[in-house]
Amino acid sequence: MIFFVQSENNSDIGNLKRLSHYVKLFNTFSLVKNYVDFIRKEGRDQERAADLIRRLGPDVVKEAVTDKLEEVFETEPFQCETKQKSKTKGTILRIRATNGEVSSRQVRKIADISEKYGLGFVHFSLRGAPEIPGIDWKDIEIIRNELKGVGLSILDKGIDNLQACFGGYCDNGIFDAQALLCKIEKIVERLGVNNQNIKISASGCPNSCGISHLSDIGLIGVVEPGLDREKCNGCSVCIRACRVNAIEIDNKLAVIDLQKCKNCGKCIKTCPFEALYEKRKGISILVGGQGPHFMYDGQTGKTRLAEKIIDFISDEHALKITEWILKLLKEKSKNGANFIEEIGLESFKDMVVKKMGMKKEFKTFSLIDRAE
Repeated sequence: MIFFVQSENNSDIGNLKRLSHYVKLFNTFSLVKNYVDFIRKEGRDQERAADLIRRLGPDVVKEAVTDKLEEVFETEPFQCETKQKSKTKGTILRIRATNGEVSSRQVRKIADISEKYGLGFVHFSLRGAPEIPGIDWKDIEIIRNELKGVGLSILDKGIDNLQACFGGYCDNGIFDAQALLCKIEKIVERLGVNNQNIKISASGCPNSCGISHLSDIGLIGVVEPGLDREKCNGCSVCIRACRVNAIEIDNKLAVIDLQKCKNCGKCIKTCPFEALYEKRKGISILVGGQGPHFMYDGQTGKTRLAEKIIDFISDEHALKITEWILKLLKEKSKNGANFIEEIGLESFKDMVVKKMGMKKEFKTFSLIDRAE
């Protein structure tokens, strides 16, 4: 078993540091216990593990969690029940569920199919697609027709399942991620893109619950706060709301460090005097993310986080740029991560600038000029 922690440069798994290399299974309990104890001792209130590692440094964490791994970790054994008792014959049936959503009627049909043709249980993958193991190939077309009756289809063409967070329903959502992905799915169908190595995700806010950073194309809702100096009295509520310490009070006025700001809009929502407002709002587009897949053609085995190329654009512009990228990937018969690795991120940015008619001076482009 291998454990990783993220370094400050998070653009590529090559920049991640090994926490512990090939930990023996019986030592894993001790390592996890050390890690939990360390977080309880050194962690701050509501601080995520990744932030603690960034604050203290990977070496400090590694030393703490790998201490005395050979010591026996006392625990009571317990029976872990699973529907899958052993390796099974047949294939794993993947069902397209855009945004990771299915209706109650569709859920019942999926359950019926798993009971009738599979092993009696359903697995929901990271990308939100229901999976049924143990399916006999001879039953595939029968199942396809049954799924069609409830508006579902087998995930065997087009691109990979389009995944979103709760954006349209979440209090933190800055834009309707589900609605945008449904429109993108129509674009995929119209263009006839057929490459399941291509992954597109959307997240309603920078918290990125929709795994946008691990997709060829990621779309994230962003908002830039502005300050009404007449309404601000320096109450500091916004300071407590900001999780990245991007706000301070100077001369009884909130001062926002836009370099630190993650554009989540939390400060705007919590200001009791409406002194903070939405100065800019839109969508960021990220490209080039991928998970550590290597089992099939076109999968390199490298993991990298997507990087932002465009900021604060409208839904309409996001759809146009996404469509152009999809046309390009179809032409090149590649997914976004592999193509960007081949030509370089800056070259890819230049291609987008030229095609979309954006200003060359923008490095991280914006279709809306920043108000001074």
